[in-house]
Amino acid sequence: MAESRPSPLPWYEGGTLHRATLHQWSAATDANRLATAADFAATFLKAHRLSMDQLRPKAMELVEAIRESAEDKTLDAMRVSEVAAACAIILDWR
Repeated sequence: MAESRPSPLPWYEGGTLHRATLHQWSAATDANRLATAADFAATFLKAHRLSMDQLRPKAMELVEAIRESAEDKTLDAMRVSEVAAACAIILDWR
């Protein structure tokens, strides 16, 4: 009998870094970072009513912006949520 495997989560599910520090963000998996960024992007862009497919490029953009911020090790103790909000402002998301 073939073993049944659970289906993998969609790309936007399973994010657990909402209260993480940048140090924790840097140590997390790419999938976790992307799913968490999707949650942030969905919140920031709520008024736009984007589908998850439309939201993915924004989440990827946010992951990259947070990654760049995380390169500054003096910011390691900052919360990802604070950095994500600042990045959304810098990215001029409206």
